[in-house]
Amino acid sequence: MLPTQTDRRGPALIYVHPDHQQGYRAIVGAFDMEESLWGAMLFDRTGQPVHHWNLSTEHLPTNREPD
Repeated sequence: MLPTQTDRRGPALIYVHPDHQQGYRAIVGAFDMEESLWGAMLFDRTGQPVHHWNLSTEHLPTNREPD
């Protein structure tokens, strides 16, 4: 299970192809995290999570619905 991911859904599957280019990967999108439903995650070259960010639009003046 990824950091802060809830157990409301099955665990996320992260696949790193054996011939991939070395380096970190960032994924931004919908995640079922404890504090938000979308965010960003940083993975190291082996596919292990390094850091995550909970993202929000609640600070925007045009926002009418809570995240």
